[in-house]
Parts: sequence; structure tokens; C-alpha cells
Amino acid sequence: MAVAATAVIAAGIVAARPSGPAGHRPPPGRGVAAGLQWSPPRTVDAAPPFGPSNHLTALACPATTMCVAGDAGGRVLVTSEPTGGAASWTAEPVDPGGSITALACPTPTMCVAGDAGGRVLVTTDPTGGAASWTTEPVDPRGSITALACPTTTRCVAGDAGGRVLVTTDPTGGAASWTTEPVDPGGSITALACPTPTRCVAGDAGGRVLVTTDPTGGAASWTAAPVDPGTRVLALACPSAVLCLAGLSGGRIARSSAPWAAGAWRATDVDAGNWVSALACPTASLCVGADSWGDTLASTDPAAPSPRWTVDAVAVTGTSDYAPAVSCPGGSALCVAVDQRGLALTSRSPGGPARAWTATLIEATNQIDAVTCASPRLCVAGDSAGSVLASAGPAGTSGGGRPRWSKGSVDPGVALDAVACPTVHLCVAADAAGAILTSADPGADPGTWTRIDVDGQRALWGLSCPSTTLCLASDGSGRVLVSGDPGRPGGGTWRVEDIDGSTVIWAVACPTASLCVAVDQAGRILTTTRPGTPGSWVRSAPVAAAGIGVVACPSSHLCVAGDGAGQILTSDHPAGGGASWRTTEIDPGRFVASLACPSTTLCVAGDSSGGVVTSTDPAGGLSAWSRQSIDGNTVVWTVACPSPSSCVAGDAAGRVLAGTAH
Repeated sequence: MAVAATAVIAAGIVAARPSGPAGHRPPPGRGVAAGLQWSPPRTVDAAPPFGPSNHLTALACPATTMCVAGDAGGRVLVTSEPTGGAASWTAEPVDPGGSITALACPTPTMCVAGDAGGRVLVTTDPTGGAASWTTEPVDPRGSITALACPTTTRCVAGDAGGRVLVTTDPTGGAASWTTEPVDPGGSITALACPTPTRCVAGDAGGRVLVTTDPTGGAASWTAAPVDPGTRVLALACPSAVLCLAGLSGGRIARSSAPWAAGAWRATDVDAGNWVSALACPTASLCVGADSWGDTLASTDPAAPSPRWTVDAVAVTGTSDYAPAVSCPGGSALCVAVDQRGLALTSRSPGGPARAWTATLIEATNQIDAVTCASPRLCVAGDSAGSVLASAGPAGTSGGGRPRWSKGSVDPGVALDAVACPTVHLCVAADAAGAILTSADPGADPGTWTRIDVDGQRALWGLSCPSTTLCLASDGSGRVLVSGDPGRPGGGTWRVEDIDGSTVIWAVACPTASLCVAVDQAGRILTTTRPGTPGSWVRSAPVAAAGIGVVACPSSHLCVAGDGAGQILTSDHPAGGGASWRTTEIDPGRFVASLACPSTTLCVAGDSSGGVVTSTDPAGGLSAWSRQSIDGNTVVWTVACPSPSSCVAGDAAGRVLAGTAH
């Protein structure tokens, strides 16, 4: 499952439901789950190409001896030596399943981050590891898109719904934040607060909103046009009489009186690109970065006709969006980060040499899906569109460790689901509405065929109970059915709308006569005639949180997991909502993955590096036990080719093997 999915799944709290009518519940197993011993995480996917989880999305350098970056995989990276190369950066999974979207560090001992799920994360010890960060749900209606903290007692955030959130106590929890709709119908895209009483926000409509009283409510903010038809992507205000805005049209606008309704004047500086990041450590030096791998610098940004230089630092001929640049005040150091996982550093950003160094500091992919066609073949898909293949989870190479080969089969598009009904057919579903098939599954791109089936809609779920039946589900309430997925060219796929516009996260078909799907609204959808249009039945909600995973080892047992750490089980899956029973097995986390190779073993991966296992999945809380196997990293996918062998993949490009002992 891709990064963007998690914030939605994890919302909500689920009330327990009574169990349904008696059915064909299997007898409890006899200790297999307790006997699974997991290997340490081993990196198998740390080489290009990289996917979205590798994107660096935010940066703050409160001092020359500290920089903190955030990424789209919910990690922060910290260094005490920004020019020290890749080895000087350490990564911590502080927001499992989330995506860091904004970051501010008013001092080296306080950092505040915002994420795509409307959460704020705070630490008073940025080098203290993941445990030093606390998470608060401050904006359940939106995604935090911008953040500024001029002091340790004032932080201002903006969100995608045109709201600003303000606190005078960043460590005071969710209750310390107030929310104001300052830009109705708009989206806040940038924010700068040079002092605790002066803030300026930019929006997606080419406007700025300014205030001299950030705690004064919506009425204290006034709007002014900057460059209609563009987006304000970055803001920097080195003084009370100078603010600059980076715009999507390759222009930089400036105002000498932003808080006195002063006019903004835009200058073309970077034709064809977006000026995506700006920092001005002084009024006589401003540094920026763009969407193409260039850096920008000016030593006279306040002049009537400022001179800007553009340097191709990390240009590769493709888009390379740099979301942030930071220049600690009083120093000659500037640092930028980009979507390729690079940190760009310079100690002379505005000088004649303008020497920049590009260092890859984020070299991981997210393993989104794994399946094992047999104990001798496991196939995984990652966030960059690569397939990884291994001769089984238990290992065939030296030292008993599996050797995983990798090939790019769908460049730049996440493979969200993989199913292999036999060793001679594997099917993958991607985030752009395509199905990929191979009759010789492995990492050789030449063996895979791609067919567009769903008009660019993200495909999330996939189940292939046989070579003559595959079902996929998408983010728009649709299922796609094929009776010939192995046919050369990818087969024929029929699309049916069964759930309005609700995301259907997963589907499981234990047989050709039963398929079960789960959705973001907490509903179960079933059919006993998967190939027949109009045959799907949708239950009332059985969970208040989104149900993200489902596994059905037989037609008499289905197990699902939701965003509130709960497992739902049914011995009569097509019996409607009343036939499902809910048990909270993993409080405070979400169930990110699930595999049930038999009715007497289920293994669930969670959002905090754990697996929860049971030999009696319908046996209630006491039948499940949790092991911490992967630090604080999301275990996004798990597969078990047999009751004595499992493999899991995580958000950091690592695999873990579980074997009975």
C-alpha cells in the first residue's frame, strides 16, 4: 500500500460488533504462530530507481551544526554536519505510515513537523531518535502544507483547506492549537513568520495573506494579489521591509511593505521552471531552488532590478522538485533538499564560485506488496515500479539469506498489489490504473506486459484465485474483473462501479465463487458470482475506521484489519455486516498488512514495526500475540507461502523472513 493511503485508513475508532450466526469456524491451531522466528530487517531495495517514499519534502537548519529533513515516507533525517556526506545523516521513522509535509526548528532543541494527515509532530531533542517525537492530531480535516515557528512559543501552520493553525505552546498537545479559516476555498502553499507578530502566507491562487497578529483570528488576516494565475510556492522575509515569493511561473515576486498593503512586483528569473524554495539569511542574500535541479541566488534581492543567477546543480533532464532550502542565519551555509533524495549544500551560495555539492542521503524504496506463488518463488513490488523476486522467503544463497533480484517494470509508478496464482503467472496492479502480467515471474522487465485498464485511477487491491479469474479494486469504488489475465497482452478487464466513489482498499477471493472487498467507509462488500455484473452486496459500516486489508484462507473464514488496530473476522463472509466480529488486537496502531495461509494461521503487520499473529484468528483478543520485529517502521506487506514460512516487506526497502522453529 502506498504512502498516501495511510492517513485516511488510520482515522477513526471502531466499536466492537457482535459475532454473526454460527458457521464453519475451524478448530484452533497448535502454536505455529508462536513458533515463527523473524530475521533482522535486511535492505534489498536501496538502489535506483527510487519512488515517492524517497522524496525529501521538508527541511530546517536551525544552526550550522544541525539540519533536519523530512520525507514522504514519514521519516526525519538528522545531521550535525550538513556538509559531511551521506554517512552524517541518520533516518528515524517518526511518523509511521505518514508523509512529512512541513518542518520548522526555531532552535536546535525544538523541531515541529506537519504531515499529510493533519498531524503535528514535536520534539525537544531532534537527535533523540523516533521515541523523542510526539504526535498530535491537530487538523483532522486537512493536510498541513506549510509551517513556521519564529520562536519556541509561537508556531503557525497552513493547510490544504485554506486554514491556519496557531499555537503559543507547541509542546502543549492538540488542545493548544486553534484553527482559523483565513482563505476560504483556497489552499495555503507557503508560510513565513520573520517575527512572532508578523506572518505572511501564500496560496494556490497567486495571493498572499498577511497578519500582524497571528493569534487574532481570521479577521486579522488580509489578502493581496501577487501574481494571479500562478501558485505561491515559497516565501522568505529577511526583514520587516522585504518579503520574497517563489512562483510556479519561474518568477520571484517581492514587496517592501507586505504588512502595509504594499504592492508585489514579480520578476522573471527561471523561465520554464517553478521557483519552489527560498531562503534569505540576510537582506543582501537570498537563495532558492527550483523544479528542475537548479539553485538560484541573488546578492541584491531588494534592488529595483535584482540580479539572480541560476546554476544547474542537480539537473538530469527530468523534473527534480526541491521543496525546501535553509540557510542558518549569520553563516555562509545553505542546504536544499529535493525529490530524488539529494541534499545540496554550499558554503558560498552567492559568491563567485557558488560551489554546490549534491549528496544522496535518502536511498530507500517502500516495498508495497509481496506474494509467494510457492515456497520457492516470492515476488514483491515497490514504490518506484520495480519488481523484486526471490527463490522463496527462507533463503537460497550463502548464509541462508534470500537473494532478491530487482528490475524496473513500471518506471515511476508504485506497484500497490501483486498476486501470483501459480509460478507461471503473476499479476501486479499499479497506482496509475494499469495491470502488469508475467508468465515467467521475476525481475526481468522484458517478461512483463503492461496494460492500462482503469483510466489513471490508483489500483489498491488485487486477488487472483486462479489463472482464469483476477479481481482488482481502485480508489473510486470500482472493481475490475478478468477471466483471462494470463492471455498475451494482459487479458480483458471489465470495470464495474460497486461502491460509489469510496476507496476499496483490498479484495480477497478464496475461491472462484466468493470474493470479499473492504473499503474506506468501514464496509464489507461481497459477491458469490464475481464475474456477474450487479452481483455485489454492500454491508452497512462494520468499522468506523477505514478497513485496509483482508485475507480469506477459505470460504468459511475471512479476516480483515482496520485503521484502529482492530481485526474483523467472519465464518460466513457473505452474511452481511452482522456476521463480522471485531477485536482490538493492536491499539494505537493501524493494521497495514495481513496474510492468512491457512485457517489456523494469520499474520498481520502494523504501523509500528510489529507483527501480530494468531493460530485461532476468530478466537478473540487472547488468541493474538504481538512481536516487535522492525523498529518503528511500517510493515506494509506480508506473505506466507506455508504455515511455517513468511516474508514481510517494510517502508524502508527491507525484508524480514519468518520461519517456524
